[in-house]
Amino acid sequence: MFFSQFIAKPTGTDRHGVRMRGSGDLRQRVVDVVRSGGSKVEAARRFNVGEASVYRWLKPGGLTHQRPRPNTAHKLDWEALRRHVTTHPT
Repeated sequence: MFFSQFIAKPTGTDRHGVRMRGSGDLRQRVVDVVRSGGSKVEAARRFNVGEASVYRWLKPGGLTHQRPRPNTAHKLDWEALRRHVTTHPT
């Protein structure tokens, strides 16, 4: 039988068990807990986020930091592919 559908997944993960990015609201709540006297480790456990994330969010500009995205589009140039296949049939 397929029992994995009945196993509770940890919070903060998607349906494949991969950790999801924290929302801005979650980040702000974690930072608020630490700035009001809570420990970084306890805040990480309480909100089920990594300790490194807590430290990163506490840095200046940490709440608004965005990871760099690729500069180029990842779309396939179909016309270039057709030309290549035509000139290299094998």
